Amino acid sequence: MNSTRFLIWMNRPETWGRSRIFNRSASRGPGISLVWMMLACSLLLGCCAPPPPRLPQREYHPLPAYQPTYRELAVQHNRNLEGLDRLWIRTAVSMNWVDPDGSSRFERADDSRLILQRPSNLALAVGSSVPGVGTLLWAGCDDERYWLFDLREENRVYWGHHRNIGRPCSLELALPMHPRDTPRLLGLAELDPDRGGHVWWDYAIGGWVIEPTNAGYRVLVQHETGLPMRVDLLDEAGYSRLVCLLNADRQGSQRAELPPRRVDVLLLDSEERLTLEIREVDRNPSRRRLNENQFSLESLMDSFRPGQIKQLDEACD
Repeated sequence: MNSTRFLIWMNRPETWGRSRIFNRSASRGPGISLVWMMLACSLLLGCCAPPPPRLPQREYHPLPAYQPTYRELAVQHNRNLEGLDRLWIRTAVSMNWVDPDGSSRFERADDSRLILQRPSNLALAVGSSVPGVGTLLWAGCDDERYWLFDLREENRVYWGHHRNIGRPCSLELALPMHPRDTPRLLGLAELDPDRGGHVWWDYAIGGWVIEPTNAGYRVLVQHETGLPMRVDLLDEAGYSRLVCLLNADRQGSQRAELPPRRVDVLLLDSEERLTLEIREVDRNPSRRRLNENQFSLESLMDSFRPGQIKQLDEACD
């Protein structure tokens, strides 16, 4: 890894890379500012934004005597995921964004659910406990497709295929966490031990940085346990475009834990931020809480009956 990229990794989050994940052009699908604005209009909670987490304290951590290989760290990471194949999680979702007139905004969806069946099935239901509000957004994916249901008055769905993400023929589903990337950002996706990659020591935080070859992400893991503390998604040049801090508190310290109890997704060079505060984790969910219909686009279509259907990669076929 060259010295420039290493310094960007070590520096403040707003200088870790250029953001390329959100595109606010009306022709590029539902932008994240639009998604957060429609949540705000529906929730009307009027909460004050909580203080953001500080970055982990910058101290000097000497290089350990033993330096593990990429394969050793990948095997350790995958071992930490044992028993976490099926998860039902209750969470509060907090959202910071900038509206079109440049004002900073904050809203909170306090009754949301994250449902995961590894490796590729995911559902995120964003909702509120306010009477009459219920579920506002339902995002998810399976091993081939992804989708976003807007369940307000418009009742519409956007969907596409994973294979076309990033192609010029496909519109973008501009969410703070794309359904496909969510398990990775939460530290709940396996690493391929045979892929190969780079490993280096983070002297400031005290952990191993793992960057699989040509995978588009890197993971910072705790030295003692191999548990993830931070995940970066990378742009084409290898710079961070989005940072996900796991279990960072307001004092700037971090504890390693899976599943994480707090998730902060930071869009670089922007005030936009998504925070998940996990309140309940069910590691052995019943069929009522986790079933195949939650990961089936056809079943969700039958259940939600959207009035408008938009295939984002229709031009690719």
